[in-house]
Amino acid sequence: MIDSIIIYSYSIVAAAGVTTGELTAQKSFTTSIIMDILIGLPIIAGLVFLQIILSKMQSKWPGLVLPVCSAIIALFGPFTFNILFKFAPGRGRIIVGIIVFVLSNIPTLIYILIYFIIRGKKDSTKKNQEIQKMNIQDLE
Repeated sequence: MIDSIIIYSYSIVAAAGVTTGELTAQKSFTTSIIMDILIGLPIIAGLVFLQIILSKMQSKWPGLVLPVCSAIIALFGPFTFNILFKFAPGRGRIIVGIIVFVLSNIPTLIYILIYFIIRGKKDSTKKNQEIQKMNIQDLE
């Protein structure tokens, strides 16, 4: 499947008059993207699964571990990004820092959303159980 995609992309690029060296670079770039996806998706799925398990625990604190860790990592994102990539001084650097901060907080928002959805369901089922117990006690 991957080879047919690469061969198809070769035929398109060859029709455009691209050299063999550029084709090799494109093949390695395509392979790199595919490998990143194959490695990244299981890691993301595992972290989401871990967040669901931690959110279902009786104590509320384990469910907040991943969001807090993600937020702390996101705080360092703009500094690291600006150090590694020297962008325009002044406003440009500040704008890039804000954009990097917002984008790096997307996992934090997803973890918090999972936490509140799971805790909301857990709290509503706990309330329903208490109401059922009260109804049984009223009948007796």
